[in-house]
Amino acid sequence: MGRYQVEGLVEVVYDYEGYPDHRCAPLPPDPAQQDNPPPPAVPYCSAIAGMADCVGIGAGPGVQCVLGITWQEIWEVEPEGIFKLPGGVPNLAPAMMLFGLAPGQSKVNYLLVDNKGLPEGGLGSIGGSRVTFTTPCTNAPTLFLSMKPPPVPAEPPNLRTVPRSCERTLRLEARDGARVVHLSIDIEINGDMWTRYEISLRRVAQGR
Repeated sequence: MGRYQVEGLVEVVYDYEGYPDHRCAPLPPDPAQQDNPPPPAVPYCSAIAGMADCVGIGAGPGVQCVLGITWQEIWEVEPEGIFKLPGGVPNLAPAMMLFGLAPGQSKVNYLLVDNKGLPEGGLGSIGGSRVTFTTPCTNAPTLFLSMKPPPVPAEPPNLRTVPRSCERTLRLEARDGARVVHLSIDIEINGDMWTRYEISLRRVAQGR
């Protein structure tokens, strides 16, 4: 419980062959090409920043956090138009996140309400200091209609197919006594990774 400074990264990696070898950080240049190293190809990336205020609620171990988290919008800009990318538009300023132990089960209930009032959540499984949730994406049909349509027929290097399913996997790791909480969110379309959030919540001193 308390106030946390939030920082991290959003990566849209749906057709990036080099993921996860270097992700958003450039690879060290080849020593044989130090004078003229080729520019590395990178996925769409945007830095995450903000604050989270968390309080304990209820008689049992429940936590509610009010989020104010932003990043620069990421869109797919093509000659034929501008298209939405899953997770590319900030939706967590403000937002509310709620966690609570499920009575009689080794599971955690989770609810996230974004800045448009759209909810997602469900039961998550606990493994050590980590809890994992997998839920359908909120408002997926609207997202699919705003995404770039796949080529017909699909050809390399872009083999995208028509989006039919969207899932979000949230992993939260909070060790006893730690001042930093780690949060990752993966968005998968048709079972393939499209977007990943990597977020650290660092406790700040009271009064800040």
